[in-house]
Amino acid sequence: MVLGFFLILVVCLVGGTSALSLTGRVLFILFLPGFSILQAIVSDEFNLSERLILSPVIGIAFTSLMALYLTVLDVPINEYSIIMTTLLLSVPLLAYSWKQGKLGKTSFRSFAISSKYSILILSIIASIVLISVPFPKNGILIPMGDDPATSTLAATMIVQQGEIPQSWAPYFPEQTQFTYPPGYPSVIAFLYLLDPTVSMPALVSLFSAFFAIIHGEIFVLTRRLFNDYRVALCSTIFSALLSASFYQMIITGRFPALVGLALTLSLLLFSYLYSITGKCKLLILAGITLASLFLTYTLSFITATLFVILFF
Repeated sequence: MVLGFFLILVVCLVGGTSALSLTGRVLFILFLPGFSILQAIVSDEFNLSERLILSPVIGIAFTSLMALYLTVLDVPINEYSIIMTTLLLSVPLLAYSWKQGKLGKTSFRSFAISSKYSILILSIIASIVLISVPFPKNGILIPMGDDPATSTLAATMIVQQGEIPQSWAPYFPEQTQFTYPPGYPSVIAFLYLLDPTVSMPALVSLFSAFFAIIHGEIFVLTRRLFNDYRVALCSTIFSALLSASFYQMIITGRFPALVGLALTLSLLLFSYLYSITGKCKLLILAGITLASLFLTYTLSFITATLFVILFF
C-alpha cells in the first residue's frame, strides 16, 4: 500500500500541471520526506496515524534545512535539485524500512476504521473551515499583515537567485543583510519551483490550511502525556474550535510563527518520549526539529532551546 502510494506521488510529480499534479507535488515536499524519516527511524514508537500526522511537520523541517545546506554547498535551488535531494533521502530510507520488514507491516486499515481518528479528522476539517471563513476578504486572497508580503518576497528571491539571499537587494538595497528567517519562505519557494503555474500569493493562502495539522500534533502529544484517547480528543476539539488566538494569527498572516509553533510541539513530543525511553533515535529527531526552528522563527528557537536545557 505504501509503495503504491509512493509510486502515485512520483507519477503525479512528472504529470503536467493538473490539480492532481499539484496535489502530488505538495505531498512530495511536505509529506514524503517526513514520512520516510519517521517510517525508517521511529516506526515502532508511533502508529501509522501518528506518523501521518507528524510527517508534514518533519517535512517542513527537512525543507528548511535542505535550503540551507544547498546554499552553503553552492548548489542551485531549482526543480532538479529539489527532486534529487528529496528522492535521495526518501528512497534509501523507505528501502531500509522495507528491508527491516517495517514497511510491509504498514497498513491503512486500522486508520480508516478507527472511530477516535474519525473524530480527530472531523475536528481538523472543522478547523480548516473556520480558517477559510475570512477568505477572501475585501477581494484579497491572502491575509492582511506584513508577514504574508514579506514571506512572498523572500520566497520570490529564493526562486530568482537559486539560494537563500544574503541581502534584500535589489528590492531594498539599503538593507545590506537578509535577516528574515528563511525556513517558511523556503517551503513556499520549493512548492513554487515544482509547480510555477500556481502564483506565489495563492500558495501563501493555500498554505494557511496546513496549520490545521497543529491540532493533530496536540492530539498525539496529549495522548502520549496522559495515555488517554478521551483526553487527547478533548484537547484537540478544544484547540480546533475555541482557539481564538490561533485563528487570529492565521488571519493576520503570522505564518512563520505558526510554523515555529508546529515545530515546537514536535520538539516537545520527541524530547518527552526520549526522556522516558532513552532511545537516541528520538533525540536525533528532536535535534533536527530544533535546528529547523532556528531557520523558521527565532523566538520559538530561543524558547525551545531554554526548554531543552531545563528539561534535561
